[in-house]
Amino acid sequence: MKSTPQSRVRRPSRRQRFAVPREERLFSNVKTPVGAMLVVSDGASVVELHLPGRKSSGQLPAHYRRDDRVLRPAADEIAAYFDGDLTEFTVALAPSGTDFQRSVWNALCEIEYGTVSTYGEVAAAVDRPRAPRAVGMANHVNPIALIIPCHRVIGANGTLTGYAGGLDLKRALLSHEAAVRAGERPDWGRETRRKAPGSLASNRA
Repeated sequence: MKSTPQSRVRRPSRRQRFAVPREERLFSNVKTPVGAMLVVSDGASVVELHLPGRKSSGQLPAHYRRDDRVLRPAADEIAAYFDGDLTEFTVALAPSGTDFQRSVWNALCEIEYGTVSTYGEVAAAVDRPRAPRAVGMANHVNPIALIIPCHRVIGANGTLTGYAGGLDLKRALLSHEAAVRAGERPDWGRETRRKAPGSLASNRA
């Protein structure tokens, strides 16, 4: 795995990044090199993204309806991400959560592509420097994985920590971003075969 620079989290902007979620629920299954991802919209914004193996469309409540057309912009951006052609998602987001959770998710969006930050750094960015564990819990319940990049958060000692999609996927995503940042083209056959590194290099930007 390529060395992944550690980045200070930019203090989240005061603008409202997230929309308020609406009641409608539409879904689509998006194919990726690491497996199918279940993406859910409220008709205007992405409200959920489930990593491969986490939830299937058959487990969704009855009022969720399939609509690949509405979710095409999100599917296109996800495809561009895995192709190495997109480093920042622009689709509208409306995650459901407490004010604190949404502030943490907003801070995660400030971690630059191809870099990582620690729970403590994210806690400091949301003005809760003594609450890295609470940040970890908010990270764990992030409803829009990948697009809100909780995979870019690591332990204080630089090691990989838990991830809803598993450490192999977290490792593959970080390796992918580091390679693209270094000017390489993605090779997902190689990325998904990588062995666990001891830790990630810490070179503050």
